[in-house]
Amino acid sequence: MLILMSIFFTCNIASSQVSTSIDVRLPSDQGYGSVNYNNPSELGVKKQLTIDNDEITGIAFWKKDWNKAYVFLTSGGIIKLNQAKLNLVTNEIHFLDSGNMIKSADASKITKLIFIDKDDSLKTLAVFQKLNYDGNVFFQVLNPGENQLLKTIKVSVVKSNYNVLLGKDEYAYNSKIIYYLFHSGQISKVDALNKEHLVALLDFSDGYNRWLEENKNKLKGETDWVNFINYYNGKQ
Repeated sequence: MLILMSIFFTCNIASSQVSTSIDVRLPSDQGYGSVNYNNPSELGVKKQLTIDNDEITGIAFWKKDWNKAYVFLTSGGIIKLNQAKLNLVTNEIHFLDSGNMIKSADASKITKLIFIDKDDSLKTLAVFQKLNYDGNVFFQVLNPGENQLLKTIKVSVVKSNYNVLLGKDEYAYNSKIIYYLFHSGQISKVDALNKEHLVALLDFSDGYNRWLEENKNKLKGETDWVNFINYYNGKQ
């Protein structure tokens, strides 16, 4: 009974925030419809930031550089930012305002974040959907379609070594990647990216095995999984 209740609860978490798949389209894509972009002030800025992490080795953000981004709001609005970052330690959206001041957006007002290439506004760099599931906030969506591979990167600060010369402890950012499969409105944690785990989640047949052999895809790693899931979605 406990197992059945857990599965049902998992389904409700996923389906209450997105339907059967997560939309990864850009607002600028053909067929998306007319979009009027909201003012960045609607992000509900939490605070102005002074970033000083020089004493911590590594990177706290999804990407070190600033990138353009579309921010989707719980109100249904969309905001376009010219310079934004996703802090993987705090799950905060950092952005530069018109005065080049670093600010943090109120994550409670955000449902999705799409980073785009700063030199090519039609090129998607990454899609992050807010799901608040399994201790995670933002899930990176790695492919479109009915079955989608999701990725979270948990970053924490850990004490590494004591620096005798400086007379103090040293700290570093430690990252841990966890994968999930979003399918049939349900999120399933993937313990390892291999064929055994994928077969347990999706309905396999000899036709799929033949495609794997012809494409020399061993379902080992993120790229193999994304390529196969895209093929799988096209056959459904």
